Amino acid sequence: MGPCYGQEEVEGLCGWCIADGSAAAKWNLEFVDPAGPEPLGDPRKLDELLHRTPGYFAAQQDPWPVHCDDYCALVGSVEWSDIKALEPELASDMRQIEASTGMTRDELVAELSRPASPLWAHLFRCLSCARHRLVADYE
Repeated sequence: MGPCYGQEEVEGLCGWCIADGSAAAKWNLEFVDPAGPEPLGDPRKLDELLHRTPGYFAAQQDPWPVHCDDYCALVGSVEWSDIKALEPELASDMRQIEASTGMTRDELVAELSRPASPLWAHLFRCLSCARHRLVADYE
């Protein structure tokens, strides 16, 4: 991973400079932690994610899910009220979060419903089929 920069160094980065890779090249940056993304096996797609995709703040790593053989697009941070209607679609990811945190489904829903919860959840959408994925980790 490239050197760590403070907010003042990268605050004014142009979105186009991120998208075309010039910002990553100029400052030797990776916008996503390379340890976070789910394995995909396509170095070109990983390069696109690491060097031309704005990351997001995550407590542990910035996990990045895969669907339809590509990395998903970040929708944003969510609470239970934002994703309740998507529960059937997110069932597999929710079970994975339950297993990794040791929570039951009801505990997970309660935690995602709590204001200022230390459990941070992020919703993603598949670029091909629009199916949603959910990742969460503790602060």
